[in-house]
Parts: sequence; C-alpha cells; structure tokens
Amino acid sequence: MQKTAGVEVKAVTEEPQTLLRILRCAPDDVKYREAIIFLNDTEIANLAYGDEKAIKIEPGIYSIRAYNRVLKSKTIDFIAQPGDIVSFEVANVSSFMYVLLMILQMGPPSMRLKMVRKENIIERERENSPQSDEE
Repeated sequence: MQKTAGVEVKAVTEEPQTLLRILRCAPDDVKYREAIIFLNDTEIANLAYGDEKAIKIEPGIYSIRAYNRVLKSKTIDFIAQPGDIVSFEVANVSSFMYVLLMILQMGPPSMRLKMVRKENIIERERENSPQSDEE
C-alpha cells in the first residue's frame, strides 16, 4: 500500500473472471415452455428455445436447477474456480409419458439440465504460452 498526497492507494489485482453460461439449443428440445434457471435457489434466467445467458459469478460452490412451471430438473452442484467458464445446457424434452399425455392435451415436457463444458482460462493460457528453454 502506498500513500500519495495523503491518500492511501491500494494495488489492484484483477482476478480472472468466473463465468456461468446456460444454453437452450438442444436439437431434441420441444421448443416451447420456458426454462427458468435457479442458482442457489435464486432465479437468474428465463430462457426460451435458442436463448443463452452468461453471468459473472464469484468463485465458490453452487447448485443449479431448471424448472418449466410444471416439472423441475435434477439439481447439479458444481465448484467454480477463478478463471472457470462453466457451461450448462437446459432443454424441455419429450418422453413416452409426455407423448401419451399430449394425446390428451395435458402433457408437460420433462426438464433436462447437464453440464456440457467446464474450462479454465488460466490453465488454457498457460498451455498456450511459449515455454522458454533455459540451459
């Protein structure tokens, strides 16, 4: 910490951002009924088919789930590290019961939520940086 003209100046160190992405673009999605996304029981997104949401999150432990106003997905717990980009895919998908109940015009699609990718930009930058050979 330095003092400049009587004011304390703190060194600012930028931590790499941690990013959460939720995609709704699965080819087997029935393409109707919204998908409401909850992170640690707080609503963070309401996705129609083809939508994507990206938010910055603090590193930590999280739970994510989806809901279509009738059925909810399983809850997935994950750890977000500094520099992580964590991607999930959500979809309203049909099942045998869905098809059977649609004949009666009362069948909601099932919810599917899965982690599709987790990468760390710090590790990727280290892997892609040129190595110096010291002898």
